[in-house]
Amino acid sequence: MKILKAIAVYIERKRAGGLYYRNTADILYSFSRLTGNVQLACITKRRICEFLSGGRKRTVGNWVRKRQTLSAFFKYWKHRGQIEVLRMPPPRRGEPPRFTPFIYTRTELRQILKATVFSQRGPCPTSVDGFTLRTMIKFLYGTGVLIEEMLSLRRGDVDLEENMITLRRPNIGTSRRIPIGPHMQKVLGDYLNSCIRWRSNEDRFFLNRRGDAIGYLAISRDFRRLRRYAKVTRLDGGHRQPRFSDLRFTFIVHRLTSWFEEGVNVERMLPPLAEFLGEVDPRSVYKYLALTPAHFSNQLRCLNLITPSPNSLEGRDPVETD
Repeated sequence: MKILKAIAVYIERKRAGGLYYRNTADILYSFSRLTGNVQLACITKRRICEFLSGGRKRTVGNWVRKRQTLSAFFKYWKHRGQIEVLRMPPPRRGEPPRFTPFIYTRTELRQILKATVFSQRGPCPTSVDGFTLRTMIKFLYGTGVLIEEMLSLRRGDVDLEENMITLRRPNIGTSRRIPIGPHMQKVLGDYLNSCIRWRSNEDRFFLNRRGDAIGYLAISRDFRRLRRYAKVTRLDGGHRQPRFSDLRFTFIVHRLTSWFEEGVNVERMLPPLAEFLGEVDPRSVYKYLALTPAHFSNQLRCLNLITPSPNSLEGRDPVETD
C-alpha cells in the first residue's frame, strides 16, 4: 500500500471513531511530501529521522509529537500486515510519558458539580452560566458522548417522550440515536424549562449567557476554571490536568467497573457499549479495560476478547447530585 492511500484510510478510520485528527493529518501529509507517494514498506529509518529533525519548529516537544504520530500510524499498518518491522528511532531522554485519560472518582464529580454554584460568578463573568455548565457535566458523564456531539445537539434532537437523543458529528457527517434513563430525562427537561432556554430562539440545545451556541474553546476554558474552584487536580504523575473530555472516559470506566462488581458478563456487553458510544469497531473499547481498578485483574484475564441491544446501557445515572 502506498503512503497517501494509507494515510487517507487511517485518518478516515480515526474520524469514524469520533476523533477530529486535523493536526495528526497535517503531520502525516507533511511526512508524505518528504517521502513522496512510495510504498509503506520502502520507507526507511533515515527518512523518518530526517522528518523528525526537520521543519521550522525544531523543539523537543515538536519532535516528540511527530514521533508519536508516526509511531501510531506505522503500528496501525504493521498490525494489518502492510509492513513487517517498525523503523522508528528510539525515544529521546526526558520524553513525556504517553497520555493517559484522567478518571474522575465519584467524590471528585460531586465536588465539581457543587462548585458550579460559585465558579461562574465573580468580577470576570464566564460565558457559560453555572446551571448550564452543571447540566452539560451531568449530560456528558451520564451518556459518554463526545463534546462535539454535545455542542452540536439541537432542540429537535432531544425526544423526552421517547427518551431518545439524536447525536451528530458534523466533521464526518454522521448521526446516531441513543436511549437515556429517567434521571437524564429529568436533567434535560429541567434545562429545557429554564429561563436560559425560554428567552432564546437559538436552535442549539445548550446556550451561553447571551443565548448563543457554545463554542469548544469557551466550554473548555470555563471547565478549567471550575476544576480549579473544585480543587480537583491530577496527582498520578500524568502530564495533563483533568479535562472536560475526560468525563467520557470516566463514564466508560465506571460502567465497566459496575458490571464487574455486579457479575455481569462484560465480554458480552462490550459490543453494545461500543455501539452506544458510536465506535465503528467494537474492539475500540478494549483499551478502556486497562483503566478499570487493579482488583479486577482476575476478571480481565478471563476475557477472551461476543451481543445484546444497546438499550441495555440506558437507565443508570451513576452520579445523582442535587
